[in-house]
Amino acid sequence: MSTEKIVMNALFGKTELKSEKVELAKSIADIQKAYEKGIALNKQFDSVKQQYDTATKQLSNIAEDFVSSYVVVINDGKETLKAIIDLGISGAEVDKLKNSISEMSGLRAKIGNPTDWKPRN
Repeated sequence: MSTEKIVMNALFGKTELKSEKVELAKSIADIQKAYEKGIALNKQFDSVKQQYDTATKQLSNIAEDFVSSYVVVINDGKETLKAIIDLGISGAEVDKLKNSISEMSGLRAKIGNPTDWKPRN
């Protein structure tokens, strides 16, 4: 056997090849495990994204309905309250109207605009 073959066997003999195959097999197993995890996470992502889209659509619809109520309470309520005050009327119903206007103003800031809740792609 030539010196070159002896050196090649020493460097790349069966023992070395087995060890490389074992390392390669571990690498492939790690890659496969990461792939399977990625596929599972993708399915979870799709499921949660669908829930998110449904929820944001519901929030958008609720916000649109709220804005409709808000406009009535604020615009009509303020005009009505002004007219009541101008007439000198007071009482529990007037206080209730004042509180309703005040509370709706605070809620408007919380809910924001309906477009804030539109699903994003």
